[in-house]
Amino acid sequence: MTISGKHGKLSRLIGQLIAALADELGIPRGQYGDMTCDNESAMRGLEPDECFYLTTEPLVRGKDDIDLTVDPPPDLAVEVDLSPSQRDRLSVYAALVIPEVWRYDGSILAVHQLDKSGSYVEATSSRYFPAIPIAGIAAFIDRRLQLDEASLLRSFREWVASSTK
Repeated sequence: MTISGKHGKLSRLIGQLIAALADELGIPRGQYGDMTCDNESAMRGLEPDECFYLTTEPLVRGKDDIDLTVDPPPDLAVEVDLSPSQRDRLSVYAALVIPEVWRYDGSILAVHQLDKSGSYVEATSSRYFPAIPIAGIAAFIDRRLQLDEASLLRSFREWVASSTK
């Protein structure tokens, strides 16, 4: 399957915003991009558009290759879904026990958090960045058409810093 320029730009931008959030909030991170996440015991796998280790980053620090049969799954995955998928990707993420998935459909950024029953529920903030409203992050994604990436990220970092004072 080919990836459109719009898809690539959006997934990288959301990844940059998450990286900036972690940096501004002093949260350690390991960014693993679109690595294959599979687990033979779950008999499921996929490639998120971006994925991050945050609270579990120390457990994978120094590892270039992640083995989900022994290593923890990423804490956060990003899915950009610009066209309807034939595959229920959230059920695959649930089988892989990925605690949080951010989905962007081209207009709405939604945060899905894995609950104790193994199902995703939509949330208004990230468990990793609880002081930052998702609606605010989505507003910066919308601004991508008015600003170059460097200016957008600078503005985002300023907003995060002012939001957490």
